[in-house]
Amino acid sequence: MERVLIVDDEPGVRHFLKKILERTYEVDTAADGEGALAAIAAAPPAAILLDWKLPGIAGVELLRAIRGRLPEVSVVVITAFGDTDTAIQVIEEGAFDYLTKPLDLDTVREVIGRGVHVVRAGEGAEIREVAPGERLKGNQLIGNAPPMVAVYKQIAQVAKLDVTVLIRGDSGTGKELVARTLHRYSRRASAPFVAVNCAAIPENLLESELFGYAPGAFTGADPHGRPGRFEQAAGGTLFLDEVGDMELALQAKVLRVLQDHTFQRLGGNATLSPDVRVLAATNRPLEEWVAEGGFRIDLFHRLNGVTIELPALRDHFDDLPDLLAHFIQRLNVELGLHLRGFEPAAVALLAAYPWPGNVRELENTVRRAMVMARLDYLSADAVRDALSTQAHAVGGIDPRCASLVEQAFDRAVVDGVGPYAAVMAMVERLVVKVALARTKGNQVQAARLLGITRTTLRKKIEEYGL
Repeated sequence: MERVLIVDDEPGVRHFLKKILERTYEVDTAADGEGALAAIAAAPPAAILLDWKLPGIAGVELLRAIRGRLPEVSVVVITAFGDTDTAIQVIEEGAFDYLTKPLDLDTVREVIGRGVHVVRAGEGAEIREVAPGERLKGNQLIGNAPPMVAVYKQIAQVAKLDVTVLIRGDSGTGKELVARTLHRYSRRASAPFVAVNCAAIPENLLESELFGYAPGAFTGADPHGRPGRFEQAAGGTLFLDEVGDMELALQAKVLRVLQDHTFQRLGGNATLSPDVRVLAATNRPLEEWVAEGGFRIDLFHRLNGVTIELPALRDHFDDLPDLLAHFIQRLNVELGLHLRGFEPAAVALLAAYPWPGNVRELENTVRRAMVMARLDYLSADAVRDALSTQAHAVGGIDPRCASLVEQAFDRAVVDGVGPYAAVMAMVERLVVKVALARTKGNQVQAARLLGITRTTLRKKIEEYGL
């Protein structure tokens, strides 16, 4: 039977919690920090219920001492103050979870059960170790399943040939990675690789983005003009991502470049002849788009001469272990983490999910699981929680988060402050603070984790006094 230690200075609380848990666990109790450390030395528990406000040793010091002696133990902090700062401090110091008074019996049982399970799962768990430094030489395609091997063969056949290539595949399959690989192994590898996402740039700006503009081409234009992406990619490769989203008029200009290797800047008369290899990608069924009149058939035939089809992740699940190892290695570096590997059972969970967002969605899920991981490896439980969060991303909210938001809302109303601005500021401050804590204050890593620029992060740090 697993052992649980209850640390609280109130005899009634100790008695109450012991009665709840002793049918399932061996339960020890302590009234203060000294007693807790003595109980740990005598009989190490799997989980500890720790009151944050104790006489003698402060809660934070006691938590550090416990973690120093038993780094694998699940410590659940009990506090009467469910405020943001306490929650952050508790989690930063390595607590498994925290509960606010008055305690709910079912919640106590559930949290302690999870904590004990995590410790038990970590004992003797089979871990696939991930060697640091492997596959960290930049972005690259990962996988050895037959569908991916077929892609590698196609890349090898056409990389050194100066031909246009159309890369097709669902969103998130790695089309830009294929384009970059083609460039890296081409005769143009030492020249620029320039990528343009045709779907991300407004239609009225895409023409000047691609072809540049002459001086005075439009109001507000740079008086010296500006080169476009075709010129910027001179001697190298231009990658047109999501080319199927390009409007028909612009398709005609791109077709002319592919056919005649000439174009004019927007508002200009001079004919330019760029030496550029064009690669394109789409997740659209272009044949259908042509039939509907949304894509020029002549441009389609010009692009479709050489095609590389990327498989959906569901079609090469044999590559999941290698992909998982790769993401752990890379994200360890990016986020300043130190996960040593993953539990093979985690792969089985990943294989049971359909992955509509393909490898990109897998990477985001692994990132979320790593950030929230309780152990020094990626466990099946961590992956299960990440997948659960993903499945309920719309409409679901953690009750503890809801409670904090409600408290902030009510406080703002009492203070006569607009609750929307007050609550949003509280949440934003909390998110930034947690990101900085997770990355040990590294602003570059925190900005990556948050998905914002470092400049924006600095403004938020200054705004919230962090």
